[in-house]
Parts: sequence; C-alpha cells; structure tokens
Amino acid sequence: MIKNRLLKDIFFGTEIEKLDAGTSQVISILNNLQDFADIDRKDWENILDIVKSFFKSPIKGRFGGPITPGDAFFMAAFLAAKRPKSVIEVGVCAGVSSAFTLYAGRKLGLLKEGRKFLHSIDLLRFHGPAKNEVGQVVRLNHPDLLPYWNLIVETTMPDAVLHRPDILNAIRADQPSLGFIDANHMHPWPLIDTLAMTRMLPKNSWVLHQDTQVMERWLANSVELGVPCPTPCRGGNLVSTLWPGQKVIGWGMCYNMAAIKLDVTSEEIRSFSENAFQYPPEVGNAEAMSTGITIEEILKDK
Repeated sequence: MIKNRLLKDIFFGTEIEKLDAGTSQVISILNNLQDFADIDRKDWENILDIVKSFFKSPIKGRFGGPITPGDAFFMAAFLAAKRPKSVIEVGVCAGVSSAFTLYAGRKLGLLKEGRKFLHSIDLLRFHGPAKNEVGQVVRLNHPDLLPYWNLIVETTMPDAVLHRPDILNAIRADQPSLGFIDANHMHPWPLIDTLAMTRMLPKNSWVLHQDTQVMERWLANSVELGVPCPTPCRGGNLVSTLWPGQKVIGWGMCYNMAAIKLDVTSEEIRSFSENAFQYPPEVGNAEAMSTGITIEEILKDK
C-alpha cells in the first residue's frame, strides 16, 4: 500500500482492496478481443475471487520483486480465456508467479493428473546472498501443487531451445499454448526470451510480459522510500511496443503487464528482431548476452 500522498493518484498494483475498480478498464479492453468472446460477467467475478483468495494470506518465503494482485489478474484472465493445457514460464525468483499460475489453474479446472501444467525455467538455483531457493514459495505455501510443476533451474530459455532437446521435447509433450516472461527485464533479454518462446509455442499463442512498465514501479518506490531509482530498464516495454502482431497493454492495476500474440509470420518476426536489436543493450553486449543465439536459429523449423 502506497502511503506517500504524492502518489495518491496512481496504482502500484498491490492495492488488493481496490482490485474490482482497478481492473474494470482492462476488463473492457480484453472484452473487445475475439479470444475473450466466451468470458462473461460470472467469469470475471470468478477471476477476481481467485486473485483475492490467493493474496488474502501472507505468502511465506517471498523475496525479490514478485507479481502483484494487478499482475495476477491479467495472468488469470488469459488462463481463463485460453484454457491452456500447459504454460511456459521464464523467470521464477521466489516463485510467487509460479504458485499463482498453478493455483489459478486448479481453480479454473485446468490441472490434469499425470500432466505438468507449468514448466518454469530460471537461470539460478539459489538467489542472492541469502541463498534463497528459487521457487520456494510453491513448496512452502502450496506443496499439493508440486506434482503439476516442472521447475528447470540453471538454464536459460535460449539454451533450452537450442541445446537441450530433452527439455524442449518434455515441454512440447504437454502441449503448452501460453507463455509468461518475468526474467531479466533489461534489453535484449526480454527480446531473446520472446524469440525463444516462438520455438516453444504454436502459432496464435499468447505470451505475457511482466514489468513492462517497471520504471514506473521503480520511480514510485523511489518516491515512497526516498531511495535512488535504479538504472533504466525498458526491455519488456520495447518488445510489447515493437511487436508487429496483436497485443494488449495492461491498464489500471494491470499497468505493468502486456501480452503479445504469436499471430505473425517468420518474416515479420525477423524484421521485428532486427529492428529491436538496433536499440542499445541495457546490460552487457547484445550478441554476448544472447548465448550465441541468432535470428536464423530461432526461426529454424518454424
């Protein structure tokens, strides 16, 4: 909850008591999409209840910058509308988004015995000086959901796509049709993860990006806490801005989310990639940070 009155007219995304009002505009936006044609008023009320239920109690083991109720609502909306057999997540950290995806999946009747519903990839096994276990929120809060989760650590998305056929084939076997990216937000990583996701998901799937407006969130933190703002980070924003296909930009409490639809051709993805790579990298060197990934490799077999 934001306390500084200088920020009284904005959402941070954590205001669970304002969830109904804070999501009304994004509901109107999503209702205009063909993919949401079957979602009615009762469905929206159910989505709101799922988010409120998940966040009603303190979450044990959380660390880092986890998703907010506003982010979660946007995620649950796509889970309800698309009803995927499985989901691919890039970036886990504490595992709040992982736990919510599994929790919402169960509430929506999407989990099936013997099938992994969520495949999560993270570069680390332990996070930060405290050596917090990546994904520990699921184990500590929802251990009953562990059988539906495939956590893959010490791996990047491009490495899984290009060099780990065991991972690639295991994920594809569960027929994923929805992606969620919440990893390194500095350009070019959201771009690279998006390109890799096109190899994992079928055409017309949606890929959700979190922290597309992370600078707005960080600036609010700076005002609220009186601390310096971190270095600019606009990787997710760049992807959602330049994407040539259908896209949805979050609004209200969901302002820090966006979704892009894989309804484009290989040629359009190539052009998008070349355009995005012209922007200076925010971390390291674009070619070095890409683990050797190339547009040609990403588009292979598409």
